[in-house]
Amino acid sequence: MMSLCRVVIHCEVQVIVLFIFEGVQLPCQLLPNLFRPGWQEPTFWRIFGNSVFGLVELSAWNGALVVRSQVMNGELDGKSRPSLGVFHKTGDVIGEKYTIIGVLGEGGVCTTYEAQVEDGSTVALKAISLRFMKGWKDLELFEREARVLKSLRHPGIPEYIDYFEVDSETDRAFYIAQKVAKGRSLAEIVQNGNRITEEDVTRIAVEVLEVLKYLGNLRPPVFHRDIKPENIIMDEETGQIKVVDFGAVQDAASMTVIGSTVVGTYGYMAPEQFQNRATLQTDLYGLGGTLLYLVSGRSPSSFPQARLKIDFSAVTMSLGLRLIISRLLEPAPEDRFQSADEVIFALKNLKEPPASRVAANRLAIEQQGTRSFSKPAGTKVNLVRTSDALQIEIPPVGLTAETVGTGSFAVAWNAFIVFWTASAIRGGAGFMSLFSIPFWVVGFGLARSTLANLTVAVTLYFDRDDFAVEWKVRKFWKHRVSGQTKDISSVELMVEGEMNGMPITVCGINEGVNRHLFGSGLELIEKSWIIQEMSDFLNLPPPPERQIVTRRNDVIRSGIGGRNFRRSNRPWDDTEF
Repeated sequence: MMSLCRVVIHCEVQVIVLFIFEGVQLPCQLLPNLFRPGWQEPTFWRIFGNSVFGLVELSAWNGALVVRSQVMNGELDGKSRPSLGVFHKTGDVIGEKYTIIGVLGEGGVCTTYEAQVEDGSTVALKAISLRFMKGWKDLELFEREARVLKSLRHPGIPEYIDYFEVDSETDRAFYIAQKVAKGRSLAEIVQNGNRITEEDVTRIAVEVLEVLKYLGNLRPPVFHRDIKPENIIMDEETGQIKVVDFGAVQDAASMTVIGSTVVGTYGYMAPEQFQNRATLQTDLYGLGGTLLYLVSGRSPSSFPQARLKIDFSAVTMSLGLRLIISRLLEPAPEDRFQSADEVIFALKNLKEPPASRVAANRLAIEQQGTRSFSKPAGTKVNLVRTSDALQIEIPPVGLTAETVGTGSFAVAWNAFIVFWTASAIRGGAGFMSLFSIPFWVVGFGLARSTLANLTVAVTLYFDRDDFAVEWKVRKFWKHRVSGQTKDISSVELMVEGEMNGMPITVCGINEGVNRHLFGSGLELIEKSWIIQEMSDFLNLPPPPERQIVTRRNDVIRSGIGGRNFRRSNRPWDDTEF
């Protein structure tokens, strides 16, 4: 059989050389004759004959390729290529040491077998064959997996045993031996109809995070890149979790764009994986998809998307867990949790309301009914509310006609003040330049307001005990205030000042003597909606509806429960973006 294969390959080489020669010769003969006058019969028959001979050679080439395929697949000696990469059967002895018991799983070009060792213990034997590889990249990933596994020591990762190769007459196979992870994958558990409680989801997440934390603390750090339910094994007797299948693993030292391959599973792959980039946040995204699968029983890829983010608002779960999964699934890595410890802390501090409070809330809803406030069409504000918690996410306003206009005015204003101040100083009137200080304050306020609308995202969180407001410019700057919900005396839409006869409004939370302002770049209808939702959740008296007066000399009133100010009211004294 090997001699037949060599003959076929030799014939291929000859046919390819002849075909290339004729392919070049044919147009060289044809082009000059296009410009010769008259019909030259000998030239025509020579060209026709060469063309037919070239087609015969091409057919022979294709035939040789078919024969080679049959030889490699064992079809000419009565054997057929096994499907799905399974090339061992029960009872086969591998490397004179491992006896195949059965198949544990198949994926891609690899098959994982359960094998028994001479001492009676069992191992997981992952195998890849040259005959079944799609390219050399498959072997490179397999060898990298073996190299990384050899250096790992963690109770949440099956122990590495050995890596070896076995040659046969027609093939070479490569093997990784590990201890068997006892139990079933999370995917199998869910598909078999087993219910997983939120308490179990939290515990599973924490155990996986401990593994990711260990991998991230290595030097160089290691990234799994394929966290999904199929790769997390749970022992249903003890509840212990094991992370398996490091076939997509990558360490920071080996990361390169050139020659790299996109690996992972659609739905659990972070967007940056499509650009061949991986960080700890990449594995956190896969964990977020896994938790969503456990709660919903559906693959993340089956959910709709809103602004590149998975929209799972229809799935029922506690608000605390929803917020954690939502942050894990942020499209931008910098918007996710920045470490495994952060996620562990958030999961361990999920608050479950006492049964008495839940009963009281249900009774209040039954007696008073549930207030419903319509969400403004087209708003980018994300509001999630349950009976015990409220979260509001306000993204940066971005480039709008208002921000462009305000920004342009701020630039022109500050440029004029710079010119005037510099002229006063150069002219020897340094004392007169002090009169520009109030104008500098106004210019700084305009610039600050514009930058805030362009870059600052605001997140508000309320439960029955505590509240927090966070202003954030991606990963560059963050400011957070928090307190007790009972200390909030009112929430209202306040008027800070006036520009071109129009009031400048902002949402405000009054906490004793402290005032927390936000949302100045939102539309008035969005601010009113947010104030209504906060007032209702906090059980505060509903603010009365009032009309905003836009005449320059009249008292300006806020749309809902606003305070009265004339013209400007210290627009930047207590504003916290």
